[in-house]
Amino acid sequence: MTDDAPPARRAEGGYLFVRKGARRVSIDDALPGRGQSLPSVEALLESPAGPGGIRYVRPTLDPAAVDPRLCFFTSPSAPVCDLYRASAAELRGHADGVVRILVTSPRGRSGRTTTVINLGSALAEHDRVVLVDLHRRRPGLARAFGLTDQEGLLAALSRQRRTPGSPIDVTLLAERLAALFVEADAPAEALSLSAVRTVLDVLSTAADRVLVDGPPVLDGDAVLELAALADGILIVLEPGDMATGDYERTLERLEGRRIVGTLINDRGPGRR
Repeated sequence: MTDDAPPARRAEGGYLFVRKGARRVSIDDALPGRGQSLPSVEALLESPAGPGGIRYVRPTLDPAAVDPRLCFFTSPSAPVCDLYRASAAELRGHADGVVRILVTSPRGRSGRTTTVINLGSALAEHDRVVLVDLHRRRPGLARAFGLTDQEGLLAALSRQRRTPGSPIDVTLLAERLAALFVEADAPAEALSLSAVRTVLDVLSTAADRVLVDGPPVLDGDAVLELAALADGILIVLEPGDMATGDYERTLERLEGRRIVGTLINDRGPGRR
């Protein structure tokens, strides 16, 4: 963590600068190879029945299919997990009372989805957290866990239309950590703002934090609609986004929105 935010921006929100290089920790170095089991907090699972119209579904996770960058599922004691725990602690301090957090980035391929899962996992050590995939064009949450053909947001909306007030199925990943995926190639008309708002309202009654994995800011206007549904926005950057001016352009597009933090995902040159 460091405080080398641009001087003009230091007063805006909390900056969660995770500079892995500064601590001589890289994701590749900190994470072990794929294991035969998931030493997560699965053993501490709570009741599968959730409050506020939530119904938990327990998936079968294949350890070999889980993205090895999900450190809390492959090696919770790895140094990289401590970086996310530190970011989670700072986020709690800067986002007191903020439940719905839209996580976005200037452009794609910033490691946003991995960040959403790892940061959400760190938050879930203390809070009830639901991760929501709302990046319709490139959904990544389910893929990161190796889950395919998983019912998600479209199925939940369909049930809500047929039977208003019916429970929303979310995938239980670990203690206090659940996810609502979006099906691949979900049609835009199916994800109307009012429908998404209804789902987020239900999730917010059952969770302390709802982290929404949204589309990039500079790739279209979809993120601006989602921003209207969020209590705060967390921006995930690569170091180059500051050098190119994309970070400043992102802040300009989000002007008037509450920025709860900026996280620099420094994975080193050439890493994806």
